[in-house]
Amino acid sequence: MAVEGAEVRTGGRRAVLVATVACLALLLSPTGAGAAAPHWWERTYVAEVALSSTQSYLEVLAACDASDQGGVAANLVPGAPRYGVIGDSVAAQTRAANLADRQVGWIHGAHCGESFGTARTSGRVDAVLAAAPDVISFGFGTNSASEWAPDVSRLPQAKADFDRLLDRTDGVRCRVLFNVPEQLPSGMEPQAAADLALIQRTINSWMAGIDAVRHPGVTVVDWRSLTAADPALLWDTQHLSRAGINARINLTLARTRSCFPPDPPAAVAAIGAGGVATVWWTPAAPEEGVTAYRVTSSLGQQVTTPSPTVNVAGIPAGTPVTFTVEALNGRGASAPSPRSAAMTVTTGGARFVASAPRRVLDTRDGTGARVGTVGPGEALSVPLAGVPSEATAVALNVTAVDPTAPTFVTVWPGGQSRPLVSNLNPAPGVPVLPAMVTTRLGAGSTVQVFNNSGRVHLVADVIGWFVPTLPPSTEPAGALFTPLTPSRALDTRIGTGGPRRPMGSGEVRRLLVPGLPAGATAVALNVTATNVGAASFVTVFPADAPRPLASNLNPQPGRTAANLTVSAVSAGGEIALYNNSGPVDLVVDVVGVYGPAGARTGGAEYVAVTPERAYDTRDGTGGLLGPRPGGLPASVSFAGRGSVPSTAVAVDVNVTVVGADAAGHTSIWPTGPLPSTSVLNYRAGEVVANRDVVTLSGGSSRWQSTASLHYVADVSGWYQPVG
Repeated sequence: MAVEGAEVRTGGRRAVLVATVACLALLLSPTGAGAAAPHWWERTYVAEVALSSTQSYLEVLAACDASDQGGVAANLVPGAPRYGVIGDSVAAQTRAANLADRQVGWIHGAHCGESFGTARTSGRVDAVLAAAPDVISFGFGTNSASEWAPDVSRLPQAKADFDRLLDRTDGVRCRVLFNVPEQLPSGMEPQAAADLALIQRTINSWMAGIDAVRHPGVTVVDWRSLTAADPALLWDTQHLSRAGINARINLTLARTRSCFPPDPPAAVAAIGAGGVATVWWTPAAPEEGVTAYRVTSSLGQQVTTPSPTVNVAGIPAGTPVTFTVEALNGRGASAPSPRSAAMTVTTGGARFVASAPRRVLDTRDGTGARVGTVGPGEALSVPLAGVPSEATAVALNVTAVDPTAPTFVTVWPGGQSRPLVSNLNPAPGVPVLPAMVTTRLGAGSTVQVFNNSGRVHLVADVIGWFVPTLPPSTEPAGALFTPLTPSRALDTRIGTGGPRRPMGSGEVRRLLVPGLPAGATAVALNVTATNVGAASFVTVFPADAPRPLASNLNPQPGRTAANLTVSAVSAGGEIALYNNSGPVDLVVDVVGVYGPAGARTGGAEYVAVTPERAYDTRDGTGGLLGPRPGGLPASVSFAGRGSVPSTAVAVDVNVTVVGADAAGHTSIWPTGPLPSTSVLNYRAGEVVANRDVVTLSGGSSRWQSTASLHYVADVSGWYQPVG
């Protein structure tokens, strides 16, 4: 069909063009005697010969008119699913000898240049529906033409006919609709171009506004985004790609997957510690429309999640357990997956070993990966050379450099499915953005790093790792952690912890960390740079060690920014801070301390899990919905929620603030009055993230911001007391 609301001229006479509602019933031929036909979405349909680049839609319509082969036609295959299409473009294609796809069976009701209204009133739609199709496809304006005469006045009638067609097909199990590519033919008069653009926008707004309750089972294929991503996808008038692939038919088939229950997930695997199993599997294809997964253990625990990896709590230590996973979409649940291999969960956690910062990834020079920026949707596998094989988790400082678009970066264990969380949020205008990340390690001591959008260089430095409680004697013993109420140790603006003046270019300043217990090996610090005079980098390291070639923070003029880090301390409890360029004020808040290496008591062990979203005030995840008002504390609980046990004394959280209504900062503390410390700083409207080790009091913490904003909190682990 053509767009009802536009006309196309053919040889001096005018034919009403109603948005190409191509109507096709696609059926697969049997694969052979006794052989089961494959799923229809597992096939790729290729026309025998593509249209020449000179053949116009006007010529196709003229041939269609001359042949006068409108009406209903079918090519039914006994026992195969029935696929109906309403419209004229596929009819024109299937009757063109050089375009007929011999493997496609169909039921279509069409006539050249036919509108929705005449298709409905002529009885052709009724004839297609009488064949009881499982899937029906139609769409607006998917053809291009060299000459258009748009008529905006016809839009109201076109909308009425479109609504009636939706009503008429509501009994069909699945409907796939195509919207308008929003590409204008060249050489149009300005007014005609403006009218056609209005028609296209209006039609697409109808598509976007389809009431899913009134019209269930409707999937809209967005030609706009598809052609923007691949201009060659919709090339000629019959919806072929430049390579001759039938783009429309293939996309229709792919979208039908969401009309049926999904296929079972595959490759289910699990590991565990601290009474929690982390389970992952191969994610479903996007076309299956999976909204969630249901994970069931052989011991009866069950968890539902939108992510292809999840933590399952309450697994008894030492008891063999397996897992199955079902995929869920709007049509039901898949069959259960094959069971994972049996595994057992340990009770203990791990202890921290501080390391001199060491670079393991730099896409600018090829360290740890190939040279070159990381593209949209790309993930890198990064081997962590030098990290002992018995390490279960690693602490990294990850830096994004020169992003070309707003994006997010996720770090997770090698060989596992990517969790639906983020670690840092780079954006143009912030040329260098660091973030501390703690993640479990995958097989072979690897992690994976993912960039969502645009292109960006990524850099990662190892700053320590976690080992089991009783490591082999060949490796250093780890240290237990004591979480603290955040306290300010250094503020060069007012002279806390040292001279009252900014740090200069190339300056190193020693800081005696107050209150450290005897034998302390490392401290967890939140370091903030403000009043920045020049682009620089800041390095934190033990005061009795040489400065490493790494950075913890990257100050930028005009910005106040913070980053959590962990640093080993000297034998006397000192750290050193180095500023590379220009004047900068530094603020250091102490959030926790790691005790003597190998101590059996006097702190807490770390349990790393796959990151899980604990709170998101944008959608109410965790029970807090809506922006948190500035100046008022919110009680945010963690212990006993999700996979975090009630015994946890601190949680390892990636904190993100979104949509602040003013510049400001956020503070997080366990209990009592608001401290003078902060976790992160932001400008109005920015998305800013920072890691925090959140000390808990009675399982909860207090969060307060100076501006009204949204909180997002992703938990990557927790600390549980020993003994």
